[in-house]
Amino acid sequence: MGLLSIVNVKEIFSLDKRSLSIFRIILGFVLLFDALDRIKNLHDHYTDYGVLEIEQAIKYNYEEIFSLNFMGSGTFIQYVIFMVYILTIVGFIIGYKTWICNFLCWILLVSIQNRNFLILNKFDDFLRFLTFWALLLPLNHYYSLDDWLILCKKQIYKITSFIDDN
Repeated sequence: MGLLSIVNVKEIFSLDKRSLSIFRIILGFVLLFDALDRIKNLHDHYTDYGVLEIEQAIKYNYEEIFSLNFMGSGTFIQYVIFMVYILTIVGFIIGYKTWICNFLCWILLVSIQNRNFLILNKFDDFLRFLTFWALLLPLNHYYSLDDWLILCKKQIYKITSFIDDN
């Protein structure tokens, strides 16, 4: 009876890797919609010509924050950062180099959010935490390009070993 209860507890608290992959896809689309929503007001919120200049953002954030958006105050560098962010989100959604894309998404999300703290809300904190905790989960086992590439390598290995045997 004791072993049976341990098995039931393990089944109750375990996660299916397919559901984690669905979580990756949904989180990726949420990040993508958030990025597309932010890029609409890029000039007003992320450049020195808008609401908050870089010097003010650093001053009011105690000069201890990290943001790649502080590299430049012009519109072009902000668009480049957002395009890299969107490309890493797409890589995260399709599951290509999933952990690396997840890490880059988290770094760029934190960077974008730290550039202008005046427009943040609690959902931004929640999204940042979800993206961080996703780094600790195995998100690339199903419905991902990583999984498909591993299967292709196995098939190629089987074909080449069959040819070598003959």
